[in-house]
Amino acid sequence: MNKKIIFALSTALFLFVIHSPIPLPAQENISEGLIDIGTHSLYLKTMGRGTPAVVLDVGLGGSYQEWLPLLRQVSRKTRIAAYDRAGYGRSDSGPFPRDCVRVADELKKLLDTAEIQGPYILVGHSLGGLNMQAFALKYPDSTAGLVLLDPPPLDWVLGKAFPLLKEIYLREAGMLRDMAGTAATSENQDEKRQAAFLRTLASEHEKLLSGPPLIKKIYQTRSCGNIPLTIIASGKPNPRFGEDAEAFQKFWNEQCRALASKSSRGRYFFAPESGHNILRDNPDLVLEVLEKMLSTTTQKNPPKNRF
Repeated sequence: MNKKIIFALSTALFLFVIHSPIPLPAQENISEGLIDIGTHSLYLKTMGRGTPAVVLDVGLGGSYQEWLPLLRQVSRKTRIAAYDRAGYGRSDSGPFPRDCVRVADELKKLLDTAEIQGPYILVGHSLGGLNMQAFALKYPDSTAGLVLLDPPPLDWVLGKAFPLLKEIYLREAGMLRDMAGTAATSENQDEKRQAAFLRTLASEHEKLLSGPPLIKKIYQTRSCGNIPLTIIASGKPNPRFGEDAEAFQKFWNEQCRALASKSSRGRYFFAPESGHNILRDNPDLVLEVLEKMLSTTTQKNPPKNRF
């Protein structure tokens, strides 16, 4: 029987789910396994062939496993790569702290070691969207375009709005650390194995809201030139935010629209009937956006300016 371990803290921004693998029909051009990047090994799965390659990073506590049906469809058009971040799934734990700069550097090393040539179309959901912005800023020559699903609002990340929600979120990092400590000393082996994952989540929580200066640099980037940049924003407020839910959702959407406007080739899509998990609630829109990005970036109109 498949097992799901769900960590749903009362005020959390995200639902943490470890998904059991989704079986797929046999397909050619599939490669997967652990790849040593020097400090630790990361689990990488690639499907299809072609350029530009699409590279995926998931949200906080998520898994690329739930993307597999969509990845299979995209792989009919080009190569697509998905991986477990350090501390997730079958990947090793990585060095701490787990901030977007470290994640971007590890992803670049992973792609180089696996000999997946760029530039890439970067796809990121939620925290993965922030990681991909960091990647684009650090490695502009390796970035052909970005598709971001509900990326974190940077005004909130930097403490400029909804400070009470930020305080709650940081307290939850402490709760996750406590859970990790309890799991590490548990006699239950399944729980014990979750300790490293929980420590990773705690660090990602903390560094999302108190992370490296690069986050501020992303915020201060007023123009991304003409890089293809597509943002999909969800419409349903998260009830865990209580009386602030509707206001915070509106603010988040405004931030997504503003991010899209930084590029002359920016596009903003609003999914009114979707919650934060846009892939689950509106997979057709995500596929449509990815296919449009592919058609845009394969044309002879490369971006001249980047993040």
